[in-house]
Amino acid sequence: MRNQAAFAARGLYARGMPNSYHWFVVVDSQKARLLRAARTQKGSPHLEEMASLQNSFLAGEHHRPDRMGAPGRGASFGHEQEEKLAHFAREVTPWLHKEFTAHSVAQCALFAPAHTLGALRKVFDKQLVAKLVEHDVELAGLPLAQLGAHPRIVALLAS
Repeated sequence: MRNQAAFAARGLYARGMPNSYHWFVVVDSQKARLLRAARTQKGSPHLEEMASLQNSFLAGEHHRPDRMGAPGRGASFGHEQEEKLAHFAREVTPWLHKEFTAHSVAQCALFAPAHTLGALRKVFDKQLVAKLVEHDVELAGLPLAQLGAHPRIVALLAS
């Protein structure tokens, strides 16, 4: 918030505030980040991380039962990864609702790998789907400076 006032006072946002903001969510199986972005008058992107969420899944706590005791039929690593992702998708949904309300987000670009998008689609309600534009690309691990320079982010900020 402090940066917002400073940039506004210096007139650094190109199209006024707060309508000049673009919102992005970057998600992978471990972390989700809500980012607010704008272009300065000089045209460079300015991104701020407004909120983040870590996956609270505890390995070994959630597992599929053995199928009638057959060897090799218990929860495998792949199944645990699926459960971890499904668990996180269920956490992301209410978190996004809360953050979108808190920041008055009407439209947001969602960046996630295909398998994460699939898990999120299973739990997103119509209200979230209406606000999100999906992009099948992994950006969650990038620092803000690299995100601001990423071609997909640059293109969205230019629109």
